[in-house]
Amino acid sequence: LIRMKLINENDFLPGKTYSLADGSTVKSPRFIIKQMKIGGYVIRNIEVSITNSNADPLLGQNVLSKFKSVIQDNEKKRIVLRIK
Repeated sequence: LIRMKLINENDFLPGKTYSLADGSTVKSPRFIIKQMKIGGYVIRNIEVSITNSNADPLLGQNVLSKFKSVIQDNEKKRIVLRIK
């Protein structure tokens, strides 16, 4: 993201410690993504955490809460998002 000039040093926030499901804790660097497009929706100023490079990316509540509803359709392998 830095090489692509999508973020810069001013976008970084102080690190944050997270509690994991197994009871352990991990400190992660954080930064702001100024704009993110998901389907036809544009979301602004999203706080993101940097995780292990082997980890799958996750959409957290800070993104999902911006929608009126979030429906997970396992049969069709999709997530349906509705605007507030």
